[in-house]
Amino acid sequence: MNQRLLVIIAVLLLVVGASGLLMSGQSSPSDNPEEGQKQVTYFVTARALSAGSRLTDDDFTRQTGSAGETPSGMPDSPVGYYLQVDKAAGERLSAGEMTLTDPADQQPGKNMIRYSALIPERYTGAIQHLRPGDWVDVYLRFDAKRPETQGMHRRSLINGESRLNLFRIFKARRVISRPGKASASLLARQSLIEVDDSAAGKGSLSVDIELSQADLKRLFLVTAHYELVLFPVVREEQPRVTAGKMQGKAK
Repeated sequence: MNQRLLVIIAVLLLVVGASGLLMSGQSSPSDNPEEGQKQVTYFVTARALSAGSRLTDDDFTRQTGSAGETPSGMPDSPVGYYLQVDKAAGERLSAGEMTLTDPADQQPGKNMIRYSALIPERYTGAIQHLRPGDWVDVYLRFDAKRPETQGMHRRSLINGESRLNLFRIFKARRVISRPGKASASLLARQSLIEVDDSAAGKGSLSVDIELSQADLKRLFLVTAHYELVLFPVVREEQPRVTAGKMQGKAK
């Protein structure tokens, strides 16, 4: 009798346990598939915007979605960023389509020319943090020569025939690119720059600066071997004139 009672109790416990498991399995799925997922904010354009536009609060709306729908690398707010592509109204913004650098600072002004300056490695310490829109003074560093005659004029200085081996050829020229590793083709084109060995140019950087036609003519008249050296212009000394007003002027 006791054994039969124990069997009945065991069967009842099994039935109750199975029923509990079945009910918990049916109630676990959520009716809302997004419930439990992290909700994040993304940005959608409020109107059509062209490349180069500087974003303001009126240019986009904030919306909420799941993490899987959100572009990675987005800032907390795109206000102040510049668009690099055209965007139609209702399109989502992504980090790769925006930049903090004004695209206008990366283009030469009217009648101005983009010149890729090759900066040897030993002179790159002062230009590591240059950004488009900054200004630099451009110097030529010549091989040290000591002519016997003391009377020297400006032309001799330009040609490197001077006790001074550092000469400022341009004052306050605008930077229109970030410093980058100098390409092999740029190194090969610098025929006026002496390189002691093949490894000497590996640490050189290239920076694009804005020059006028008169600037280029003056630079190309230099016949002595030289190296370019850039000195950043401190903010208080940066010119207030526009690039258009500087065209054709070589200081």
